[in-house]
Amino acid sequence: MAINRSCILVASALTLIGLLLPLGAASAAAASSPPARIRLTPSNARGQQVNGPGYFRIDARPGSTVRLYASLANLGGRPGTARLVPVDARSAVYGGISYNLPTDPRRRVSKWIHLATSRVHLAPGQARVIPFTVHVPATAHPGKHIGGLTAFVPTAVGASQGFGALRLQLRVVAAVVVTVPGRMHRRLAVTRVAAENQPTGLYVVTHIRNTGRLLARAHFLLRVTRVGATRPILSRRLFLDTMVPGTKVAYPVPWPAKVRYGRYRASVQLSYHGGTAAWKGKVRVSPPAPPPRRPNVPQSGPISQLGVGHGSTAPLAIGICGALLLSFAAFLLGRRRRPASRTPTE
Repeated sequence: MAINRSCILVASALTLIGLLLPLGAASAAAASSPPARIRLTPSNARGQQVNGPGYFRIDARPGSTVRLYASLANLGGRPGTARLVPVDARSAVYGGISYNLPTDPRRRVSKWIHLATSRVHLAPGQARVIPFTVHVPATAHPGKHIGGLTAFVPTAVGASQGFGALRLQLRVVAAVVVTVPGRMHRRLAVTRVAAENQPTGLYVVTHIRNTGRLLARAHFLLRVTRVGATRPILSRRLFLDTMVPGTKVAYPVPWPAKVRYGRYRASVQLSYHGGTAAWKGKVRVSPPAPPPRRPNVPQSGPISQLGVGHGSTAPLAIGICGALLLSFAAFLLGRRRRPASRTPTE
């Protein structure tokens, strides 16, 4: 299985800093330029770029330790202190490799990575070499193990009066792909199909798991037919991008017609390099659960003192924040559908 050239460059982690964080801080942060623009690439001990796919790729046996070097550069016009954090990789909603946030628990490859330092101050135009090691535990099984090394300059949140704020955190991520030698196989399994009510409507969700030891992509045919009928209401051929071994996806497809509650028959025929998988079963479509009742809150008192009462600008601010959030999500989805050419694939 070949792995294409990759250096994952992610602009990620739009974090909603919720209740009672200052809205004025968001506008102040947007008005100023980013403190630094970070580049993270594999290098040698002297900081020279090494030949390769553009990400960290090693072969290592269980119990061994490999020493690597990363070049961290500030391409911006302002100084900044960058943080480096090992992260785990997972499969995105429609496949493709995604990386956890720096605050997420470290459970797999991220636990194998040990940095010489996790904070680096960089002047404009300055580059530093960061040594680190990858220690493969003795219990590691043969196969491809995917993680990443992420670098970012934390976005500051100021303090002022307001209701909420949006913080945009830019990160770069370089994949760390560890191949443990031994017998490997590629295997995907369809575990179930369900009709799920989401805030944006009803979806047919196909649950797929990578139970093998290799990266895998697939095509599959999804069909849904009402019990007692012969003509399917849904028949679509779909593509599943690269799945990380040991991960799962819940692949959503919008319900194609007017919703009629009741029982349906669903089937999935999935094919990937080296194998196939199938699933057949019943799917029940039920009405969505009613929203929870809101307690009656008087328009005077503590809530209105926070600016949510009559004549408040908070609804406008919340609307603007929501629009920015949706616009940025659409931007990320657009980039996700055009993956970078240097991304680990099967």
